[in-house]
Amino acid sequence: MRPFIYFLILLCLVACPFAYGQVVNDPCVPSPTTLCLNNDRFEVNVDWATESGNDETVSNFSAMGDGRGTLIDDGWAGVWFFDPDNLEMIVHIFQGCGFNNNYWVFAAGLTNVEVTLTVSDTQTGETKEFFSPLGMPFEPITDTDAFATCPRQSLQSSKSPGTPPGDTVTPEALGDCVGDATHACLLDERFEVFVETLGFTSPATVLSDGTVGFPFTNPTFFDLVVTIRDGRSVNENFWVTYSSFPPVNFTLTVIDHVTDTSKVYEHVSTDPNLVQDKEAFNDGPITAIDGTHGGSWYQPARDGEGFIFDIFLIGDVPYLALYYFTYENNASGRQAWLVGFAPIIGNTASVPVTIADGAQFGAAMDPEDVNRTDWGTLKVTVSDCDNALIESSSSLFPLIRYDLVRLTPPPTSVNGLCKPASAIPAGTMINGGHGGSWYKVTRDGEGFIFDISVINGVNTLSIYYFTYENNVSGRQAFVTGTAPIVGTSADVPMFITSGTRFGDDFDPDNVVRTPWGNIRVTWQSCNLAHIEVTSTLFEDIDFSVDRLTPPAMGSPGPCGS
Repeated sequence: MRPFIYFLILLCLVACPFAYGQVVNDPCVPSPTTLCLNNDRFEVNVDWATESGNDETVSNFSAMGDGRGTLIDDGWAGVWFFDPDNLEMIVHIFQGCGFNNNYWVFAAGLTNVEVTLTVSDTQTGETKEFFSPLGMPFEPITDTDAFATCPRQSLQSSKSPGTPPGDTVTPEALGDCVGDATHACLLDERFEVFVETLGFTSPATVLSDGTVGFPFTNPTFFDLVVTIRDGRSVNENFWVTYSSFPPVNFTLTVIDHVTDTSKVYEHVSTDPNLVQDKEAFNDGPITAIDGTHGGSWYQPARDGEGFIFDIFLIGDVPYLALYYFTYENNASGRQAWLVGFAPIIGNTASVPVTIADGAQFGAAMDPEDVNRTDWGTLKVTVSDCDNALIESSSSLFPLIRYDLVRLTPPPTSVNGLCKPASAIPAGTMINGGHGGSWYKVTRDGEGFIFDISVINGVNTLSIYYFTYENNVSGRQAFVTGTAPIVGTSADVPMFITSGTRFGDDFDPDNVVRTPWGNIRVTWQSCNLAHIEVTSTLFEDIDFSVDRLTPPAMGSPGPCGS
């Protein structure tokens, strides 16, 4: 069947490239999570989900999100879930109008998380959904009857059908790989990747720093997609994953130019379409991020804003939930907060974050009022136990790049690379396993971060409450405070800040700290706590909260992760 499909594609490329196009009446509107293909006619969205097996802490805690897209050309798109350098999927919308009066949908995945691919024809309103279950290798999609919505007559396409999609990524060279038309260099030019099939070496198109696509017969169709991941923080190896459209035979070669080792994969048409080699190249451990890197971080020259790292496991994969407490990008002096989470890869995490508005503080808080807007990405790179780098990519706020240092010691009694700075006080009942992210489901859109650490020999709670102003403005607000933990409770005086702004215009001398009130936290178990708020500025409220994320990676005792 496959050679016949190729014959039809090639025939159409020669005989009908300008006979069929699309006249778009209601075009797709692109966004970070929405891809628009074929002259903005087709809208492509991808949802992903994974699940934790740790039922002793948070039953069936799941991570989920929207795939974030990279447009390769008018017919091709890449989708990433966790790291923009490693594409998890490749999606292709092909105009097959010349021979079966349909638009075709092709997709290859390099993942075994749950995936839902939704493709919509914005001109007709027709939608197709494709599903791959959790824990199963993504089976390639080759739907040649996807949309029977071809136009009778159309405009000439502005795309050249013979132009291979994508641009070669040229990162700063760390290895000595030298790429060419058939040899791709990935991960800072460390790994050389090439493929031989049908008696020749296939052209190579680098799609990201960790992903390459190979067309075999049709220069505009990727038969094989290969990605290389840095998995050293998990098992001290680089991983090679590839996905191919069947049936096809090929020889894939990967060369590590740092260790001068290579792997050769002889793939035949009866082999699985998705192959993952998690022990491809051993290079020993690197500086990684674990639960002992959790807690509060800041830049001393920017005192008055800061970051919270909440680090936990989903299955055997470490995740970072990242909170950024800062200010609006204007002269208002008002607060702003950003929230997101992503897997940790080596010593980095690229975290897509959102900014929220629309809700109110207290009894008037309604999660239906919360509007979440994609803000961009915050990339965290940890160099050691006390130093990290933060870099942003945002279409809403200016870009930032600066060093961070610890504000609080590692979480109390959590085990890992960075041991707590002082001994655990005798009789301590609440430890780092009670920290992390907490919320009330009926107040989804606000929440708490509990940072529990030993400061000057005292078991201490630093609490961050991200919420909204006590009026109908819908604007964000956050309050912070620190106090000793006594038994299973802490009474924390809270402060609210104002006066400065985001980015290069931040001035710590403009930060105004105003007493806000008190929050009493009482832990009832590893997963349940009670909050009592008394405020001189906002209203008094009390409610129970549940754990949102699993306990910190490396937590001890009954709350252990």
